[in-house]
Amino acid sequence: MDKKDIDDFKEAFLMLDRDGDGRISWEELGYVMKTLGHRVSENQLKEIMKLIDENGNGVIDFDEFTDMLDKTKSIADPEADLKEAFKVFDLDGDGVITAKELKLVMHSLGQSVSGSDIEDMIKEADQNYFVAMMSKK
Repeated sequence: MDKKDIDDFKEAFLMLDRDGDGRISWEELGYVMKTLGHRVSENQLKEIMKLIDENGNGVIDFDEFTDMLDKTKSIADPEADLKEAFKVFDLDGDGVITAKELKLVMHSLGQSVSGSDIEDMIKEADQNYFVAMMSKK
């Protein structure tokens, strides 16, 4: 795991840790799963927590979170993951993520972003897409 991975994991962890206490509870995990369109019962959430919560204290700390992500990183299908993530942001399913959609999803994840932040995110994504397409040729 390199520094970029750790930075990415930390950013994701902070988004899940809604109350900022440095731990992810089953309630926080449930909120995020619901936001992403997954219907999971309280019992299912607690079972997921048991799989990740290595020390058995009932919450996921950053070390447990990174261990879990590092393990799943090697078996994950990055292209499928990207497509699923895209669907989360593409609220109307038209194949395009608008500024309005991006802002709504970010807000639902507890992230306060300005209009200029949204514009910057879209510009960066467009530039990355262009570079990726040009490098395939």
